[in-house]
Amino acid sequence: LFMMPNLRGEFRTLCLDVLLSRIDTISDVFIELKSKGLLSYLTHRDENTQLTAMKIVKAIMVKLKPVEMNQIYSAITAFASHPSASCRNIMYDIMMWKIINYVYRTSYHVVCYDFREEDDVDAIEILRQTKDGLLRGLGDEDLQCRLLVQNFWSSETRLPGHTVDRLVAMFEAMYSPSTEQYFLSYATNLVLEMTSKSPDYQREIFELPLEDCKFQVTTKHGLNTRHKCLHLCDLDVSSFLSSLQL
Repeated sequence: LFMMPNLRGEFRTLCLDVLLSRIDTISDVFIELKSKGLLSYLTHRDENTQLTAMKIVKAIMVKLKPVEMNQIYSAITAFASHPSASCRNIMYDIMMWKIINYVYRTSYHVVCYDFREEDDVDAIEILRQTKDGLLRGLGDEDLQCRLLVQNFWSSETRLPGHTVDRLVAMFEAMYSPSTEQYFLSYATNLVLEMTSKSPDYQREIFELPLEDCKFQVTTKHGLNTRHKCLHLCDLDVSSFLSSLQL
């Protein structure tokens, strides 16, 4: 732990891995890690260093007080634009843990911010950032991250199971000015997601796919039928010529 500030490159990452494996044995873990540059590792340009630092934060977040979490939370939420899907995945895990353990819920079981006056100001700010981050996660470019966040929101412990109630919840609790450009996309997706609960959802509309279908057109080959068609064509041509003369 005391050698970590002097290490560089791969050795620093290996040292962080060792600390991660023994993180539960360190007393006053946040104070110790902060004094050794934890925040700088979260913002370091080396992806492996950042990834291991995020894993350490995830491992110690149960022990962190809101005021301590607030000191590093801006660095955590900054991973929303990080090119590494693994780093973003851990960021979403941290955010989901915060929502599950600290958020208040309405009578509809919708995640919202119905805070009381005596609530901790730092906890309120963390939860506001967390909600916005998870809403933006519904539009993450990585499929695995996007499904992770969508499964979190679609749970009936956070959104109602009834379609009408869920639609109302979209406007009451799932809108944020910072995620307005994604709102229509994820709101529609979460509402229509309820159709997958229907017993008929897996039933095929048609018995066979289009490429396996056989189409048959019945035509009449009788002489009288052919003469009738020609006669109708003559009538159409005559009508067309008459209209031109007019």
